[in-house]
Amino acid sequence: MRIKQISSWGNYPKILAQVFSPEKVKDASQLIQNSNSIIPRGNGRSYGDAALNTQVLSTKNFNKIISFDESTGAIKVQSGVLLDDILKLTIPKGYFLQITPGTKYISIGGAIAADVHGKNHHKVGCFSNCVTSFELINQQGVLINCSATENSDIFLDTFGSMGLTGLITSIELKLMAIQSSDINIRQIQVGNLEEMMDAFQKNTNTTYSVAWVDCLAKGKNLGRGVISLGEHSFEPSELKYQDKAGFKIPFYFPNFSLNKITIGIFNMLYYAKGKSKEFNINYDSFFYPLDGLKDWNKIYGKNGFIQYQFVLPLQTSKAGLEDILQFVANSKTPPFLSVLKLFGKENLSSPHSFPKEGYTLAMDFKWHPGVEQLIRILDQKVTQYKGRVYLAKDAGSSASLIDNRPISNDTFSSLQTKRLDLNIVNNQPKKAFILGGTSDVAIQLTNQLLKDGWLVTSSVRNVDNPSLIQNDKLIYVAFDLTKPDWQLIDQQTQEVSVVFSFIGYCPIPQDNYLSTEEINKITFANYNGLIPVLEKFVHVFEQKGQGTIVGVSSVAGNRGRATNYLYGSAKAGFTTYLSGIRNRLAKKGVHVMTVLPGFMDTKMTKGLDLPKPLTVNAEQARSIIYSGFKKQKDVIYVSWKWKYVMKIITSIPEFIFKKLNL
Repeated sequence: MRIKQISSWGNYPKILAQVFSPEKVKDASQLIQNSNSIIPRGNGRSYGDAALNTQVLSTKNFNKIISFDESTGAIKVQSGVLLDDILKLTIPKGYFLQITPGTKYISIGGAIAADVHGKNHHKVGCFSNCVTSFELINQQGVLINCSATENSDIFLDTFGSMGLTGLITSIELKLMAIQSSDINIRQIQVGNLEEMMDAFQKNTNTTYSVAWVDCLAKGKNLGRGVISLGEHSFEPSELKYQDKAGFKIPFYFPNFSLNKITIGIFNMLYYAKGKSKEFNINYDSFFYPLDGLKDWNKIYGKNGFIQYQFVLPLQTSKAGLEDILQFVANSKTPPFLSVLKLFGKENLSSPHSFPKEGYTLAMDFKWHPGVEQLIRILDQKVTQYKGRVYLAKDAGSSASLIDNRPISNDTFSSLQTKRLDLNIVNNQPKKAFILGGTSDVAIQLTNQLLKDGWLVTSSVRNVDNPSLIQNDKLIYVAFDLTKPDWQLIDQQTQEVSVVFSFIGYCPIPQDNYLSTEEINKITFANYNGLIPVLEKFVHVFEQKGQGTIVGVSSVAGNRGRATNYLYGSAKAGFTTYLSGIRNRLAKKGVHVMTVLPGFMDTKMTKGLDLPKPLTVNAEQARSIIYSGFKKQKDVIYVSWKWKYVMKIITSIPEFIFKKLNL
């Protein structure tokens, strides 16, 4: 086992995880039996957070080709084998993958988990259509065989479930015979979306079809692009595996490299080059053009990128694509790369498979804070046009958009299952406990949790307060930090999977020296009294090997300031405490998140003259906190501006800082 920082191909998000790499099936089975929350992970080439968790089971040691029948094209491999490994063996013998995505560097287990599709979905469907059977370790640690006739429910449920049904150990699939490793290409340059869709519909008999779309084009050129239509060459030729070393991107590009100007120049040149013509190329250049550029994800910079892929049904595709293309063309962050394909019939027997009959568009967006809002809008539009998003690419969509959702269990789960509310624990509803439930932000967060199906217990000083929310999924309990009900706390540690602490006290203003009573009140509410309560959750969550602790601290703890040094010092202690238990519990599968608010427009600050650029309201704070919780962030600033403000403040030398009126 190694503890390391991991991410998927989009380099967003990045998390610290325990990575287990068993070499034998029996070792993997034992690991699963002893785990409370783990996710299988292949070669890390999915884009989003589906293969991320605090505990990860890597299949890289399951990398053997077990058998290959050259007379039938049947092959059996372990789940960590890459598509490239298969191609290296089978192309010289006259066989190719029936279905392949746009990279050959994914694992076979990952291909099943995502039920990948290719440029020929309209003809042959998804990867599930070429899989004969597989072996899988279920959540009880038992190895079972799955096929259309044996454990058929698990067999069908696994395709597209993103690893939530268990760990696939080996797979049998059928390959297709080829006479040449070359592809005959017919390239068509089209001037707008209507021409694009017309070209797709007229060429549905072509085996392979895919289009690049200029997502900056507007007006009469909206949706212009280049379609590539392909067929395996039937002229006998040398069957040769392509092993192009390719150019390696040596470093992460600066964040400013991709902008409207540079993307516009690239699109203009690519479109001009895409004149209509016919030619032959090797399979590698057609199916895997980006694989020739090693580490191409570094082009998007250290912050990474999000690929947003959705499908719209045929009936709404034209209107929906026009609407979405207009939106992204006018956005401040246009996609760098956009690919359009036509899907065939939906595979109704595999309930979690992504494709449905219609058009699918994949767009790469460089990540920055504004992208999350852009995705929210895209989600709304995809919902409006009856579409769905692809879980293998997803890193930020909303739960309501997932109509083909798999359900995780109490063994297999990921960041994605938590973010999209795909988790169940022993078939029971998720439960949360809130300390300090009457704060404005806590009330907003409570509403969000209830909306997403959580059962919430909220601690308040006065249960009879008439302003409190009434809901059959919400229980208010009386709790006084100065006289804690330890029986209540012990009960909550056993029942809930997350605790949110909003308890805090800050007298405003602090211009004068405070009484001993007031000083004790500040330190007690912000640190001394709160820590023993949270320690109860720390110990129990550590024993369970799962759970989340979210503590609301303050930017005031980042550096002592003359105007609130008592409050700031107490919050500094709380911030350090959260950092310490995060370090301790990361190895145990428990997530700890520190929330650092700055100025907030709430009832506590009513009447104060707060700087508007640095102030957020309770609803905005709730949105940021809930998003960070779902993504298992370590530290979040309630306003991203405070992150940079505090970097400046903490870098000021002390001899200057003490002269400032801060």
